[in-house]
Amino acid sequence: MKLRERTLRKLVRKVIAENINYDKWRRAYNKKPIARIVVYLKDPSGNKKRYIAFLMYRETQDSDVLYFSERLIGDWKGAGSSFTLSNLQNKPKNYFGGPQETTFYRDENEFNEFIYNLNKNVTKTVSEFFKDWFGETIQKGLGSWFNTGVYEIDNIKVFLNK
Repeated sequence: MKLRERTLRKLVRKVIAENINYDKWRRAYNKKPIARIVVYLKDPSGNKKRYIAFLMYRETQDSDVLYFSERLIGDWKGAGSSFTLSNLQNKPKNYFGGPQETTFYRDENEFNEFIYNLNKNVTKTVSEFFKDWFGETIQKGLGSWFNTGVYEIDNIKVFLNK
């Protein structure tokens, strides 16, 4: 009987600790990127640039919000210089944007599951999230968008921000 009680208490402590970790995660990443899609680009002259789409998190009173933000940076590594997205000459100018591209999680357990899956396998989770939003894979969606401009895709990678 005492063994069962101890086991039950340990399980309850573990559940409480996991909930606290999710709360800490929310405070740590509020209004910050949680993951990023990095597209390595080359123009016809051989110049290298990085297009980065940040998956951003924002906590509100009644829901958890996910949305994308994007940047264009010179060179493939290091800090690089920041460029305007109009330098890509893609149509439309931004791939992400608009209120339809914001996801609200009103169920806390559903969002906790998303966080867990994101930390477990970032590439798969972000790819599924992207496919739910746009109906196509990251490679196909961004590939067709970059075909409207002057840059060619060399590589696409997904990273977890830590």
